[in-house]
Amino acid sequence: MKDKTIEELEKELEELKASNKASWDMYGSELCAGDMSAKEDALQDEIDELVMKEALRDKTIEKWKKIGLLEGLDGDVSEKCAELFKSQLSHVIDETPEPLQSLLLDDDLLLAIIGGDGERVTVRKGRRDIQLGRLLFIGSKDETLRYEVEVSEVRYVQIINVGNDVIEAEGFDNWHDFYEDMKKFYPDLDVIDEVTVIYFEIADVKTQ
Repeated sequence: MKDKTIEELEKELEELKASNKASWDMYGSELCAGDMSAKEDALQDEIDELVMKEALRDKTIEKWKKIGLLEGLDGDVSEKCAELFKSQLSHVIDETPEPLQSLLLDDDLLLAIIGGDGERVTVRKGRRDIQLGRLLFIGSKDETLRYEVEVSEVRYVQIINVGNDVIEAEGFDNWHDFYEDMKKFYPDLDVIDEVTVIYFEIADVKTQ
C-alpha cells in the first residue's frame, strides 16, 4: 500500500476536524470529545513525523549533491536516483537510535528553556502517550534545534481544570489568558477538551 503524502494527510486531518465539529454541533455531549481529539492528535503526530523525515531526507540529498554523488545527473534522471536513495535513507532514519519520545516545540520557547529562563511544563491538546523519562524537544521551525529533558510527571485534565501552578508556569496571570494563548495553537480548542500536562526537568543539551 502506497504511503500517504504530507498533503494527503493534512487534507485528511482537515476533513476529520470538519467532520468532528459537525458531529459535535449536532450531537453535543452525547459524543466523546476525548476520542475525537485523540484521533486528530494521532494524525497530527503522523504529519509531524513525516515532515521531520522529509526535511532530513532533503538535507541528505543536498549533501550527496555537494560531494558529487549526483554529479552529471540532471532532470528526471537525478530525481529518479534521489528516489532510489530515498528508500535506503528512510531505512537509515527508522533504524537510527532515537529517544523513546519527542515533541515539537516553538523555537522561541525552546531557546528560552535552553537559556535557563524557560518554563518547566508544556500543555498539549488531547491525551498524549508521554512516558516518564527522556524526552527530546525539537524546534517546530528549525528541526536542528534540539534539547533533551527528563519528564517527571504527566497529568490528563480538561483544560478548564488546569491548575494555577501550570498557568503561572506558562507565564500567565489567569486561566482566560492561558486559554486564549492555547487557542493560537489549537483554534478549535473547547473548554471541556482534555489536555496533557507534561512536567519536566533539564536533562542534557542536544543541539546540532
